[in-house]
Amino acid sequence: MPTTFSRIYWLLLGISLTCKAEDLLVATKKGSTATLGQVLKLDADSFADHVAGDISIFVKFYAPWCGHCKRIAPVWMEFAQKLVEEPSLKHKVLAAEVNADENTALAKEYGVTGYPTFVFFPPKGSSQRPMHYGGPQKVEDFVRFAGSRTTALFLDRGKASRVFALDVLAWRFAQGGGDAREDMMRRVREVRDRDSAPGSMRASAEMYLKLMEKSIKAEDPGKFLEEEKERLDRLIRSGQLTDEKLSEVTARRSILDGFLHETLLPGGVPL
Repeated sequence: MPTTFSRIYWLLLGISLTCKAEDLLVATKKGSTATLGQVLKLDADSFADHVAGDISIFVKFYAPWCGHCKRIAPVWMEFAQKLVEEPSLKHKVLAAEVNADENTALAKEYGVTGYPTFVFFPPKGSSQRPMHYGGPQKVEDFVRFAGSRTTALFLDRGKASRVFALDVLAWRFAQGGGDAREDMMRRVREVRDRDSAPGSMRASAEMYLKLMEKSIKAEDPGKFLEEEKERLDRLIRSGQLTDEKLSEVTARRSILDGFLHETLLPGGVPL
């Protein structure tokens, strides 16, 4: 049975042999870089140079005297390596750590009251806030959480394609029968074909309409929408899409939520 140290050693060796040095460097912020596959060590001086930059940072706050922190250290190192192996996470998420004993003000700022504490920091431009992670602490658990946050970030970007009024029509389409669905599709077509409507709204209407058309051709429209959601989520996580295709898929995936969840007025009032 290989030890944790030997597993990490062979992971490091394998990545060193298969990757060029420049492939392992990633820009975190303008003028700052980090090495993929390694745990980025941060302190009060370097924290702002990397966090809330061009890449998500998953930070472990620890204390040197903490026994569990010592046990989790090799797991966190292995997680950092795993981020290189996962196509959907490479160049998107970095593992980092902060010695909270030496950076008490920084730890306090992010609500660290026990050790280790894990906080996921999204990149700049995201509407999401730093999120504490309190789940299981195996490598696969950290990978799963990082993947879920990365998917959420992509969907957050895709929300620009959502239109409140079209979300209402999409929900009624999903809940209605044959005649109601035809009526909702007619209304979406009117938006798409309206010359006075902004180009972005007409483009969004086309995406809503395509989902409606595919849905009514399916034997079970509701099941189609759920399966399409799962399919698009897999595509987003695959890491195989070009930037242009990723933008298209995330927009479509975000619009799907309009079909699957009722759009509410401010205050939670249904239309």
